[in-house]
Amino acid sequence: LALEKFPQAIFMLMPDAEWYMHNVEGLITFCKQEKYNTTTSYLVHIMNTAQDFYTPRLIRCHCGIRFAGVVHEVLMPASMAKVPPDVYFELTQTRYGYEKSRKRWERDKKLLQKELEKNRYDSRSAFYLAQTCESLGELEEAFAYYAHRSALPGWDDENFITVYRLAQLTKKLSENPQLQKNYSWQLAKQY
Repeated sequence: LALEKFPQAIFMLMPDAEWYMHNVEGLITFCKQEKYNTTTSYLVHIMNTAQDFYTPRLIRCHCGIRFAGVVHEVLMPASMAKVPPDVYFELTQTRYGYEKSRKRWERDKKLLQKELEKNRYDSRSAFYLAQTCESLGELEEAFAYYAHRSALPGWDDENFITVYRLAQLTKKLSENPQLQKNYSWQLAKQY
Protein backbone atom coordinates (compact mmCIF):
# COMPACT_ATOMS: atom_id res chain seq x y z
CA LEU A 1 0.00 0.00 0.00
CA ALA A 2 2.86 2.39 0.82
CA LEU A 3 4.45 1.67 -2.57
CA GLU A 4 1.11 2.25 -4.27
CA LYS A 5 0.69 5.63 -2.56
CA PHE A 6 4.36 6.64 -2.91
CA PRO A 7 5.66 4.97 -6.11
CA GLN A 8 8.76 7.21 -6.30
CA ALA A 9 9.89 6.39 -2.74
CA ILE A 10 13.37 4.95 -2.35
CA PHE A 11 13.16 4.03 1.36
CA MET A 12 10.46 3.30 3.89
CA LEU A 13 11.01 3.83 7.61
CA MET A 14 8.84 1.63 9.78
CA PRO A 15 8.65 2.99 13.34
CA ASP A 16 6.53 1.42 16.03
CA ALA A 17 4.23 3.12 18.51
CA GLU A 18 5.94 5.29 21.09
CA TRP A 19 9.32 5.33 19.31
CA TYR A 20 10.94 8.77 19.15
CA MET A 21 13.44 9.25 16.29
CA HIS A 22 16.67 11.01 17.15
CA ASN A 23 18.61 12.85 14.40
CA VAL A 24 16.10 12.84 11.55
CA GLU A 25 18.41 15.10 9.55
CA GLY A 26 21.18 12.49 9.88
CA LEU A 27 18.80 9.82 8.63
CA ILE A 28 17.86 11.92 5.58
CA THR A 29 21.55 12.54 4.82
CA PHE A 30 22.26 8.80 5.17
CA CYS A 31 19.38 7.92 2.81
CA LYS A 32 20.68 10.38 0.21
CA GLN A 33 24.16 8.81 0.45
CA GLU A 34 22.72 5.29 0.13
CA LYS A 35 20.28 6.13 -2.67
CA TYR A 36 22.12 4.10 -5.33
CA ASN A 37 23.38 1.34 -3.07
CA THR A 38 21.76 -2.11 -3.38
CA THR A 39 21.46 -2.87 0.34
CA THR A 40 17.86 -3.97 0.95
CA SER A 41 17.48 -2.92 4.58
CA TYR A 42 19.28 -1.23 7.43
CA LEU A 43 19.24 -1.92 11.14
CA VAL A 44 18.16 0.95 13.38
CA HIS A 45 19.16 1.14 17.04
CA ILE A 46 16.23 1.05 19.50
CA MET A 47 16.88 1.87 23.15
CA ASN A 48 15.62 3.02 26.51
CA THR A 49 16.72 2.35 30.09
CA ALA A 50 15.63 -1.31 29.91
CA GLN A 51 16.12 -2.26 26.26
CA ASP A 52 18.89 -1.92 23.72
CA PHE A 53 18.70 -3.69 20.36
CA TYR A 54 18.83 -3.27 16.57
CA THR A 55 16.00 -4.04 14.19
CA PRO A 56 15.66 -3.66 10.40
CA ARG A 57 13.35 -0.66 10.08
CA LEU A 58 14.81 1.27 7.16
CA ILE A 59 13.80 -0.68 4.05
CA ARG A 60 14.63 -0.07 0.40
CA CYS A 61 11.49 0.10 -1.72
CA HIS A 62 10.99 -2.15 -4.74
CA CYS A 63 13.64 -4.68 -3.64
CA GLY A 64 11.30 -7.64 -3.11
CA ILE A 65 11.96 -8.39 0.56
CA ARG A 66 9.04 -9.34 2.80
CA PHE A 67 8.24 -9.86 6.45
CA ALA A 68 7.72 -13.45 7.62
CA GLY A 69 5.97 -14.71 10.74
CA VAL A 70 2.52 -14.46 12.24
CA VAL A 71 3.60 -11.80 14.81
CA HIS A 72 6.98 -10.26 15.63
CA GLU A 73 7.65 -10.57 11.94
CA VAL A 74 11.19 -10.78 10.67
CA LEU A 75 12.40 -9.24 7.44
CA MET A 76 13.52 -11.91 4.98
CA PRO A 77 16.22 -11.63 3.92
CA ALA A 78 17.52 -8.80 6.08
CA SER A 79 20.97 -7.28 5.81
CA MET A 80 23.25 -6.52 8.73
CA ALA A 81 24.00 -2.97 7.52
CA LYS A 82 23.26 -0.24 10.05
CA VAL A 83 22.30 3.39 9.92
CA PRO A 84 24.83 5.71 11.63
CA PRO A 85 24.91 5.34 15.45
CA ASP A 86 23.66 8.88 16.04
CA VAL A 87 20.41 7.98 14.22
CA TYR A 88 18.27 5.92 16.59
CA PHE A 89 14.85 5.40 18.12
CA GLU A 90 14.22 6.04 21.79
CA LEU A 91 11.46 3.79 23.09
CA THR A 92 9.14 5.52 25.52
CA GLN A 93 6.09 3.98 27.10
CA THR A 94 3.00 5.66 28.45
CA ARG A 95 0.13 4.09 30.37
CA TYR A 96 -1.98 4.29 27.20
CA GLY A 97 0.78 2.55 25.23
CA TYR A 98 1.08 -0.18 27.86
CA GLU A 99 -2.67 -0.85 27.73
CA LYS A 100 -2.54 -1.09 23.93
CA SER A 101 0.45 -3.41 24.17
CA ARG A 102 -1.36 -5.66 26.64
CA LYS A 103 -4.30 -6.04 24.24
CA ARG A 104 -1.87 -6.80 21.42
CA TRP A 105 -0.07 -9.41 23.58
CA GLU A 106 -3.39 -11.15 24.27
CA ARG A 107 -4.10 -11.25 20.53
CA ASP A 108 -0.52 -12.32 19.78
CA LYS A 109 -0.72 -15.18 22.27
CA LYS A 110 -3.68 -16.71 20.43
CA LEU A 111 -2.02 -16.30 17.02
CA LEU A 112 1.28 -17.79 18.24
CA GLN A 113 -0.48 -20.74 19.89
CA LYS A 114 -2.20 -21.51 16.58
CA GLU A 115 1.14 -21.32 14.73
CA LEU A 116 2.80 -23.62 17.25
CA GLU A 117 -0.10 -26.09 16.96
CA LYS A 118 0.56 -26.20 13.19
CA ASN A 119 4.29 -26.69 13.66
CA ARG A 120 5.68 -27.64 17.10
CA TYR A 121 9.21 -27.15 15.75
CA ASP A 122 8.75 -23.48 14.82
CA SER A 123 11.42 -21.99 17.08
CA ARG A 124 10.46 -18.35 16.49
CA SER A 125 6.80 -18.93 17.37
CA ALA A 126 7.83 -20.83 20.51
CA PHE A 127 10.26 -18.06 21.48
CA TYR A 128 7.76 -15.25 20.99
CA LEU A 129 4.96 -17.18 22.65
CA ALA A 130 7.18 -17.56 25.72
CA GLN A 131 8.01 -13.85 25.66
CA THR A 132 4.36 -12.91 25.18
CA CYS A 133 3.25 -15.04 28.13
CA GLU A 134 6.00 -13.49 30.25
CA SER A 135 4.89 -9.98 29.24
CA LEU A 136 1.34 -10.91 30.27
CA GLY A 137 2.61 -12.09 33.68
CA GLU A 138 1.73 -15.73 32.90
CA LEU A 139 5.06 -16.99 34.20
CA GLU A 140 4.30 -20.72 34.41
CA GLU A 141 3.18 -20.77 30.77
CA ALA A 142 6.19 -18.67 29.78
CA PHE A 143 8.47 -21.16 31.52
CA ALA A 144 6.86 -24.09 29.67
CA TYR A 145 7.22 -22.38 26.28
CA TYR A 146 10.82 -21.34 26.97
CA ALA A 147 11.58 -24.94 28.01
CA HIS A 148 10.04 -26.17 24.73
CA ARG A 149 12.00 -23.54 22.78
CA SER A 150 15.27 -24.52 24.48
CA ALA A 151 15.06 -27.94 22.78
CA LEU A 152 14.74 -26.41 19.31
CA PRO A 153 17.48 -25.10 17.03
CA GLY A 154 17.30 -21.42 16.16
CA TRP A 155 19.08 -18.09 16.06
CA ASP A 156 22.00 -17.74 18.47
CA ASP A 157 20.54 -14.63 20.12
CA GLU A 158 17.20 -16.34 20.73
CA ASN A 159 18.96 -19.51 21.96
CA PHE A 160 20.85 -17.46 24.55
CA ILE A 161 17.85 -15.38 25.65
CA THR A 162 15.77 -18.57 25.97
CA VAL A 163 18.04 -20.21 28.53
CA TYR A 164 18.70 -16.88 30.23
CA ARG A 165 14.95 -16.29 30.69
CA LEU A 166 14.50 -19.88 31.88
CA ALA A 167 17.06 -19.19 34.61
CA GLN A 168 15.35 -15.93 35.57
CA LEU A 169 11.91 -17.56 35.66
CA THR A 170 13.27 -20.45 37.70
CA LYS A 171 14.38 -17.93 40.29
CA LYS A 172 11.00 -16.17 40.23
CA LEU A 173 8.93 -19.36 40.32
CA SER A 174 10.89 -21.39 42.81
CA GLU A 175 13.32 -20.92 45.61
CA ASN A 176 14.49 -24.51 45.06
CA PRO A 177 18.32 -24.27 44.92
CA GLN A 178 18.56 -27.48 42.84
CA LEU A 179 16.42 -25.96 40.06
CA GLN A 180 18.52 -22.79 40.10
CA LYS A 181 21.71 -24.86 39.95
CA ASN A 182 20.27 -26.96 37.10
CA TYR A 183 19.53 -23.93 34.90
CA SER A 184 22.83 -22.25 35.72
CA TRP A 185 24.51 -25.44 34.53
CA GLN A 186 22.39 -25.51 31.32
CA LEU A 187 23.30 -21.91 30.58
CA ALA A 188 27.01 -22.63 31.05
CA LYS A 189 26.75 -25.82 28.97
CA GLN A 190 25.14 -24.06 25.98
CA TYR A 191 27.38 -21.01 26.02
